[in-house]
Amino acid sequence: MSAAKLAGAVRRFARPAPDAPDAELLRRFVAARDEDAFGALVARYGPLVFAVCRRVTGSHHLSEDAFQAAFVVLAAKAGSVRAASLPAFLHAVAARTALRARTVSDRRRRRETPVATLPDAPGREPESAEAADLAAAVDAEIARLPEALRSAVVLCELEGLSRKDAAARLGVPEGTVSSRLAAARKALAERLRSRGLTLGSAGLSAALGAGAAAGVPADLSARALAGALLPALRPAAVSALSTGVLRVMLAHKLK
Repeated sequence: MSAAKLAGAVRRFARPAPDAPDAELLRRFVAARDEDAFGALVARYGPLVFAVCRRVTGSHHLSEDAFQAAFVVLAAKAGSVRAASLPAFLHAVAARTALRARTVSDRRRRRETPVATLPDAPGREPESAEAADLAAAVDAEIARLPEALRSAVVLCELEGLSRKDAAARLGVPEGTVSSRLAAARKALAERLRSRGLTLGSAGLSAALGAGAAAGVPADLSARALAGALLPALRPAAVSALSTGVLRVMLAHKLK
């Protein structure tokens, strides 16, 4: 990206984000490719997406590529995303792009580095590997949940909403949110056990740690905004990630 283009994206991103509901922002973007509306979505959900990308990749560099790719996917699929499902949609997309980024990186490292001297994943301390693996597995399994269960988990466990507020966002009774959370926790525990991992009594929030509230570097948000709106400004790695994820999503839809 040229310095002038990036500077323009930073200036657009620095403007106050429109204080509008997700449905309105999505409508404005789909109808007129409204840059401010999409920038508001990047600002609103950037911390959630970046936290998932960091947990799954275990690498700051890979998480930046996955973060940008996730918003490229949102720009491509915005017309088919329901506002109430947007947080759950972005979580699933972030997990998929991050896993793809990690897989591609691991394959490249194996080709280029003798197995005997293969280093640990970049950005991950050895003593925290077990917790990091659990967090990455939890994110991957959340992404596989049915949309209704995933929405409840993302809103309550990752976004920190009360069950009452989550129910209002989803348009369902509060009791329904509670039952969906219980079903999601049971499903996640069973799936993690099949991986040889245990989700302790502290629950999902402890497994995922405080990363969900992590801030996003301003220049990264600007690059994500510019790349989502202008294909010519996307780094090659980001284009490859987003294209791969979109193909997988299309294949699942056709099935």
